[in-house]
Amino acid sequence: MEKDGMNKPEREHVYLYWLLQLPAMGAVTAGRLLNRFGSFAAVYNMEGTRLCREGLLKPSQAAAFEKHKERLAAAARQYEALSRRGIR
Repeated sequence: MEKDGMNKPEREHVYLYWLLQLPAMGAVTAGRLLNRFGSFAAVYNMEGTRLCREGLLKPSQAAAFEKHKERLAAAARQYEALSRRGIR
């Protein structure tokens, strides 16, 4: 997503949008991940197994997290469409 024409805050919003579409991912867990890794882009680049080892995700969540990574491009398109409509 580096050469997508978005600035860093916009990219972070896309990564957050993607993360919150993950089943069983709530605001508290997303906040813990952000606090631990410093950005949602960094969270995306973590391996689910590491997140599980560190006690941040359950094993089932870690597996779903890895599978969900293939949905980033679709999430980015959805986020951009919402932004064009003024929905943030």
